[in-house]
Amino acid sequence: MKTILVTGSNGGIGSAIAARMKQIGFFVIGIDNSPDKNNLDEFISSDLNDLVLNEKNVEQLTSTINELSKSHNFYALVNNAAIQILGDIKSIKINDFQKTLNINVVAPFILSKILYKQLQNNKGSIVNIGSVHSKLSKPGFLVYSTSKSALKGMSNAMSLEMGDKVRVNSIHPAAVNTQMLKDGLTDEGFLNLQNFHPTRSISSPEEVAICVEFLINNRLQFLNGSNIELDGGISSRLHDPQ
Repeated sequence: MKTILVTGSNGGIGSAIAARMKQIGFFVIGIDNSPDKNNLDEFISSDLNDLVLNEKNVEQLTSTINELSKSHNFYALVNNAAIQILGDIKSIKINDFQKTLNINVVAPFILSKILYKQLQNNKGSIVNIGSVHSKLSKPGFLVYSTSKSALKGMSNAMSLEMGDKVRVNSIHPAAVNTQMLKDGLTDEGFLNLQNFHPTRSISSPEEVAICVEFLINNRLQFLNGSNIELDGGISSRLHDPQ
């Protein structure tokens, strides 16, 4: 059975990706650090920061993946899980910086390494979920922006090394209508953000999922090393000071 592994499967975007993949016939395995919320086909409980910090956790996860690969054909890995810690250089703690890099960059590398052979056997693909903050950012997003820039760079480098065996692409959304976004904005702030995008809309988790579906289509073997800006055109907009 065609199988896909989605990290951060309990979050708004992760849940939408998992649901979309189930809808189109994939066996969906989720990874998150809290109990499965979506009744997925298989679920692995894992704290990705601990995965990076403890080699035994890597060995255990590798063993679990290898066991699953005996009965499942891995066609795709979606590195979606991420952490966003806000603050400037004066307030951000070194541990927060390291934890962000661990979860947002190093864990995707580890999972890509673990699944490489299985994906290679099926001419599969890796999709890394980045952010508009890899290109455009604002004060307070220093650590998050750094991590997403690193993820984009890693995606590009991996596509060069692996493209004839495993395609690697990334998606860089701007504002996505998740609970995390809503929690950080007033109703007026949400409306202002929506209207600032040239589309006068905010993306939905389902749009990100549709983009993932497009990227993992194995009929598109020449689609490799692409960084899709799912941003409503905001990266082309110059904001004049008021």
